[in-house]
Amino acid sequence: MTELMEMDEGGQALISEEFLNGETELTEDDLGPYLSHTGIEVDLTPLDEAAENIRAEFEQGDAKIDQALAPTVHETLDLSRREAAITGIWHYLTVIEYPELVRHRWGHVNNVREKFLEGGEDIYSNAIHRLWWIAEITRDGDDYSRTEAIFEMQELANDVSDRWFARHQPITHACVDVLQKSEIEDLEPSNSKIVSKTTTQLREKLTVICAEGLDYPKAVELVTQIRDDVVEDL
Repeated sequence: MTELMEMDEGGQALISEEFLNGETELTEDDLGPYLSHTGIEVDLTPLDEAAENIRAEFEQGDAKIDQALAPTVHETLDLSRREAAITGIWHYLTVIEYPELVRHRWGHVNNVREKFLEGGEDIYSNAIHRLWWIAEITRDGDDYSRTEAIFEMQELANDVSDRWFARHQPITHACVDVLQKSEIEDLEPSNSKIVSKTTTQLREKLTVICAEGLDYPKAVELVTQIRDDVVEDL
């Protein structure tokens, strides 16, 4: 078992360009003064194995890494949402436990530092927290089929998971089921426009409709109607 440590902001000063580029690595000893105990213990073995397989099977920067890895991230890191809100845990995971994985997925982007050092409410940034959160809001118990579906389109993963309504499971599940690639790939115009405009209009609708009052069938009906209106207007 591994205790997930919390890395504080002081440790960020040690994250150099050499580290981001993979020329140097950092250990718990290096970051010792900036780490604190959380008491949260997990068995990282499944994620260790998955990370190794990812680096062997996928080219650097391949977005399909997200789809392949997210369920394992979530299953391995068995956290409550309150525990997952501890930003320093994700910094510990990206900097100490899985820096090579982060570089393999995001080393090609200009903002790679954010993939190591952001997190918390900003789900776009920290490379591992992003996967955990999207799996958290799309899973149905042990069923991660919606998690796999949402990652078929990065626009869908980003546009749904970054909305405040993503915390309401029936709405999120409805969005995935109605807007996933297999449902809209034959529609015009582009998939990304349909997803973007539908989720934007859904957010606006939910300012006057109680999100908590929507069960799954009602959420599907609402999202479908908005999607169809968007397609007709574009």
